[in-house]
Order: sequence, then C-alpha cells, then structure tokens
Amino acid sequence: MSGRFVLFSLLLLASAGILCADTLVVGGKNIPLSAPLIWEHDEVLAPLTHALRALGIGVERAEDDITLTTPGGTEIDLTLDDSAATVAGKALTLPLAPREIDGTLYLPAKVLAAPLLLTAIDDEDARTLTLLPRLQVSCRPDDEGVTIRARAAVPLHFTSSTLAAPKRALIDFSDVALGTEERQIPVGEGGVTRLRLRQRSLDPAVVRMVVDLAESAPLQTQTDDDGKLFTIRVPHDTRVKVSAIRLARALAGHTELAIVIDRAAEVKDSYDAEAKTLRLTIPAGRNLLRAKTLATLHNALVSRVMAKEAEGALIITARLKQPVSYQVQLGKTELRVTFDLLPLLGVTVVLDAGHGGYDPGAPGVGKMPEKAIALDVVLRAAALLRAAGATVLLTRCDDTFVELDDRVSFANDHQAHLFVAVHCNSVKEQPAACGTETYYHTPQSQAFAECMHTHLVKGLGFDDRGVHDESFVVDSKTLMPSVLLELGFVSSPDEVAQLCKPTVRQQAAAAILAGIKAYVKEHGVGDEGDEESE
Repeated sequence: MSGRFVLFSLLLLASAGILCADTLVVGGKNIPLSAPLIWEHDEVLAPLTHALRALGIGVERAEDDITLTTPGGTEIDLTLDDSAATVAGKALTLPLAPREIDGTLYLPAKVLAAPLLLTAIDDEDARTLTLLPRLQVSCRPDDEGVTIRARAAVPLHFTSSTLAAPKRALIDFSDVALGTEERQIPVGEGGVTRLRLRQRSLDPAVVRMVVDLAESAPLQTQTDDDGKLFTIRVPHDTRVKVSAIRLARALAGHTELAIVIDRAAEVKDSYDAEAKTLRLTIPAGRNLLRAKTLATLHNALVSRVMAKEAEGALIITARLKQPVSYQVQLGKTELRVTFDLLPLLGVTVVLDAGHGGYDPGAPGVGKMPEKAIALDVVLRAAALLRAAGATVLLTRCDDTFVELDDRVSFANDHQAHLFVAVHCNSVKEQPAACGTETYYHTPQSQAFAECMHTHLVKGLGFDDRGVHDESFVVDSKTLMPSVLLELGFVSSPDEVAQLCKPTVRQQAAAAILAGIKAYVKEHGVGDEGDEESE
C-alpha cells in the first residue's frame, strides 16, 4: 500500500466524517484514535503523542525536530520524514520515518518501542496496536532483609500466591511486558535465594515473578506512586533456628543434650520434678528438627525429646526416666544441657542461718547485717540442694530468732544426715581481718568440715583462715556431721562489700552445694539412687 493511496483514503474518510475504527491499547486500556493506524514494511505508523504522554514519556517538537524523553531521562531524537534517528546519542536507522498527516504526527511504533521501554504487538487484520509498558524490576539486599521493586509506567495489576514446598512467592502482573523471555537474578541473601521473571503470555499479557525463598518468611508488600510501583519486602528471619539436636549415651548416671542454634539466644528453663520433665523455651525460636531425628533421642536417663512452636516460641521438652539434676550452658551456636542422677537423693540436710529477729549478728560496716547475709545464702543454698535431690530443712526461713538449743533439737529430731550453720565473722577493732573459716567439734564432723572449707574458700576467693575444732552449741550438740561456716568478715569493708552482692552470695550457696556433694560422694551419706548406664 503506497503512501499516496493511504493519504487519499484518509482524506476521503475525513471528508465523509467517518470515525476511526482502529484500536490502540496501552497498558490494558483502549486509547481513542482520531486517525487510523498505518501498516508498511512490517512496521506500524501510529498517532502516539497522547498515549506516550500518558505513559510519562515527554514528546517535544520544534518544527521538524522531535524529541522523546523517557521517565528515566533517555532522549530519542527524530526528524520528520527522515529515517535517521539517535537514541541516547547513538545512531538508529528507522524502517519508516516519522510523518505528519493532516496535522497528526505519526511515529514508527514497533522500532521505537524498545528504547521507550515498551513492547509493541500489532494485528493488522484486527486493526489493533498494543503497547505494553516494560516491567522494571530491581532487587537490593540490606542489613534488614531484601527489597524487590517492580515499576511500570501504568498502575500495576497483579495477583499473588505462595507455595510451601518449595518455598516461594508467585506474583503475576497483567498488561505489562518483560522484554525478554526469561530473566534470573541470583540473590542468596536475606532469605531470598533467587528472583525469576518470565513472560507467561502476551495475549493476555502476563509477567510472572517468582521469589525463591530460603525459608518461610512473612512477605511485606505495598504499592506507591499511584500504583505504578510495587514493593516486596522480605525481612530477615530473626528467629533463632534450631537445626540439629544430639543426645549422648548415658554413662555413670550422666548424659548431655546438645542443641544446635544459629545465633546466641535467650533460653528459659523450668523443671517439673514430679513429672520428671525439663522444658526449654526459646523465644522467637524456629523448629527445623525432623520428627525422625527426635524419635531417636532416648537413652537410660532420657525417655523422649519433643519440640514444637507455640505462641511465638520454640519449646523443647525432655522427659526423664529418673529424678535428675541439670545444668543449661548457652553458647553462640549451641545450647548444651547436662543431666545427672540426683547426687543427693535421700540426703537430709539442715541449714541454719545464724542469728535473726532481734539479734542482727556480728557488728559490721556494710549495708546488710550478718543475719540477712546468712539467711539469703541459706535460702539460695536450699534451692540448689533441693534441685540436687536433697531434703532440706531450715531452722529459720525468715527474719525470726530461734534459740540455739532449739536449732539443735530441730536437727536431731528430724534425724538429719548433715547440719550446716552459716555465719559471718567480725573483729570490729581489726578492720583488716578477713578470710573464711570453718568450725567443727565432733569427731565425725572433721572430714565434713575439711571438705566444706575447701569448696567455700574456692567459691568465694577470700583468704583461707583454716578449719578449727571449736565447741559451739550447734556443732557440739548435734548428732550428725555438723559445721559452722564463717563466710567472711562483715567488719572488713572489702569483704562485706562483696557479701552484699547477690552474685557473691550465690557463689557461697553454690560452694555449699559443691561441698556437700563432694562429701556425700566420698562418704556415702544417705540413700543413693541406683544409676543406670546404657
């Protein structure tokens, strides 16, 4: 079809007042045409000025010179009736030159589509030209996750869905084009392994975005710029991931449970002695453990290990076959729990906090009197001893005074196996006096005193003032091995300052536990539980 014939036809149509039946579709919307489309040499000349401006593309004309400017700033320079053009300064030969017909500017749509970030699809039989805005996609990892942005020159219409296996998000954008058959963006950060794009179809026009995820994560989406910008935010999964768990063989009443974590975490532990169940709670924990692995975790001490997520936390439960003591050690990449048969099961211990009530104890220079320090240490030691299986009896559990003979009678009447009195020393006239002393009097108490003193000195780190045979009411009238511990000097500014610290008093309590455990292990006091080994 020659240009003269086309022009003659247009003049006839215009003079007859016939409306143009050709169709221009831009981003899924029909754009009314006041002039027909022209097909020549596999190219389409189209009146695109209004459509391009609607897409944010600048169209400027100065006489025969025409400049098209994309939203990104790329300039395309054209000349009326000239096939020579430039795109961002680079020469481009047009198959058809721009024309002006009856005051309407016609541009070669198909050749200009690519530099204008469009895809042109034409159907001469249907007299239709479709311009699809290119979908521009970027992906940027940062310290808090991955941001994926999809932008087009028109408001985006999309549908989304997620898959659990494999873990991925699917987003279908309609009425846009990709420009290439498929595109892949490797990411490998922030929980996103890869981003894939492909043109699912051109009729209808659909671009599919596939976000391959390393892990399940809540996706955050939003639209901006009047719907032309779609953002997907894949935040880092900040949950503590538990990926592996191991249970050691139970030997000599001891076993260990090792739990692999991907970062340092807070762990809360609780033990139900009656149910023989240890519960570990990891806030914001994520369970990656396999059920098959958990099913293999059992030995002579542990009957079952379970893991589940609940209320935003991971709960790991270990059910024990026998009463045990346990210790939780938390590292950067591993949570280790040690289980031991209760070393003090069947042992009855009387703890005697010195003084109390109207009797403050030895005069000191600290903010806590002797009676308060002694009671606090006794209460802490009682908790540790009970956790180790001992039956613990207290001569006083609050700020009351108990007569010395009543303390002795209390221990003898309950037929306790061991008696420990806790005191602090004082020499007001010698503030430099310091250190730890241990007293005993009966022959059966000497070994107990020496054992307790060794652990107390080691635990507190004060000077060693030795073990002494001295007759006090509580260490001479009791019928069981008995000791009186002088933790340190409340008349010493340095030592009383230490004893007023909760951490130091906890150290004293731990030393009492260690001393009793060592003595019982060596001398066989009480009814020891039978140990099993695998």
